[in-house]
Amino acid sequence: SHVDLGRAILEAVRVYPPVMGVTFTEDGIRFSGLVGYSGYDASVFGEDAHDYRIRYDTIQEYQNVLINWNDRSLPVEGKPETSHVCPGKSLSYNLLLAFLSALDIPTWMEGPEGSPEVKPSGAGPAFWDDYTISKSTTT
Repeated sequence: SHVDLGRAILEAVRVYPPVMGVTFTEDGIRFSGLVGYSGYDASVFGEDAHDYRIRYDTIQEYQNVLINWNDRSLPVEGKPETSHVCPGKSLSYNLLLAFLSALDIPTWMEGPEGSPEVKPSGAGPAFWDDYTISKSTTT
């Protein structure tokens, strides 16, 4: 369903952030907040914050805690330029939702070598080995 795909997309965004930082200037100095790492905050997402798993029952619950693909934010008082809303969030979310819906995921299977081996890369995103997926002949 779209709700399940939506939660899967938001969990993927949490673990594999599309944007790592937001740049702003203050008093002529340029700063970049590394919001991409916020999805790994164990105090928010638990001790297994580096693992992909659906954590919330609703999309709204994800939107309440995710800041790396931001829906809205308020500026620091007196500094309207500090407000940040991801300009491509709605477009990219809906493109992913439409693509995954059209893909019809249950009709695909992993290759004969099985699941890919996930290789964590420190505190950031993980990488995995090559693997094959193909249309299943049993559906």
